Amino acid sequence: MKTAVFLGAGGLGCPAALALAEEKAGIRLVIVDPDRVERSNLARQILYSEADIGARKAEIAALRTGAEARVARFEAATANELLKDADVLLDGTDDFETRFLANDEAVRRGIPLVHGAALGWSGQLLTVLPGRTACLRCLFEGPPDAAPTCAEAGVLAPLCGLVGAAMARAALAVLRGQPEAGVLHRWDARTGTHRPLSLKRDPACAACATGGILTNQGAETMPVTVKIPAPLRPLTANQGEVAVENAATVQAALEELARKYPGIKDKLLDDKGALRRYVNLFRNDEDVRHAKGLGTELREGDRLTIVPAIAGGC
Repeated sequence: MKTAVFLGAGGLGCPAALALAEEKAGIRLVIVDPDRVERSNLARQILYSEADIGARKAEIAALRTGAEARVARFEAATANELLKDADVLLDGTDDFETRFLANDEAVRRGIPLVHGAALGWSGQLLTVLPGRTACLRCLFEGPPDAAPTCAEAGVLAPLCGLVGAAMARAALAVLRGQPEAGVLHRWDARTGTHRPLSLKRDPACAACATGGILTNQGAETMPVTVKIPAPLRPLTANQGEVAVENAATVQAALEELARKYPGIKDKLLDDKGALRRYVNLFRNDEDVRHAKGLGTELREGDRLTIVPAIAGGC
């Protein structure tokens, strides 16, 4: 019997566990979560009701899905016990430190990882096959110094269901030996769009020691445009795309963006003017870090896509 371990029984873990449980495919489910049910989360944490407020999430979720409960926090000291016998790890936690620890432990132990996240109007999914495909650190070098939480940015409840269901499908594909790995799936619930981005391993990755170049599948030809992720849209008058003129380089594009929308530059660049480590910029099919960084040349018709890290297990 194959074992699927869930980290987090929240907005993503609930629909993912429910979907896998309904498969009845001989899968052993283990749900890990140290927290209790709260009223404010009921809209998106679909395994719980008013009667469960104050109870342990892992225990209630396990009861309703036929899983095993582990009331514990996933950390270095507990990883060995919690990941014992795991054939796939599903990460729906809501903080970056835990997400990167889960990535590192899965890569180190050779356990396939399904990473899911949702925050605001944005969701993402990545399946990691250790030693074969890019991991989370290939995309984002490490946890950001500061990033909005679900409580601060909010999250669309149906989006959690969509990403959670996608996590279950991805885990099933892994267990059946037919994984779709090396593709970062991004959803924008505001526009109803889905964008798959293929991801290659980073030869300098601190976790899996090998290159990350994203390839935008099906990008359109248009004037130089910066695609703004949902968490930053309050800074751009809620615009998802901003036209940029007179931008010969990525640096110039960001300066023009900051001229139009003061405050956004600080979200992308640090005090020394370098790209923040939790933000990736892509010129069409290329991560600018693997070109000339902020000095990467732009041409008319290019598109810059901003891809921030998302914790958001909610």
